[in-house]
Amino acid sequence: MTASERREEIIQILQLKRYFVPMRELAEEFGVSTRTIRSDMNFLETNYPLETAEGNGGGVKLADWYKPHRRMFRQKHIDAIKRAMPNATEEDAEAFQELLQMFA
Repeated sequence: MTASERREEIIQILQLKRYFVPMRELAEEFGVSTRTIRSDMNFLETNYPLETAEGNGGGVKLADWYKPHRRMFRQKHIDAIKRAMPNATEEDAEAFQELLQMFA
């Protein structure tokens, strides 16, 4: 995996999680050092509003106000997903919820 591919995936993770993700967790996920992840964060913060926090519970996250794909779903799409969620498997319901968070 190239640095560019890793950075793309890091942004996708941060868009989905929307909370502080420890650098150590990202390093383990990608099989790199925390120093590499910090370097990635330095690069990414030139294009994304990243917030960092030190200590227990710290890490990196996208700013709460940043929602690049917000409003991509029309109301009829949102309503259809919400109707499907109660009958979906737990895994599908979780995926639906992530879609709503990302695009609605």
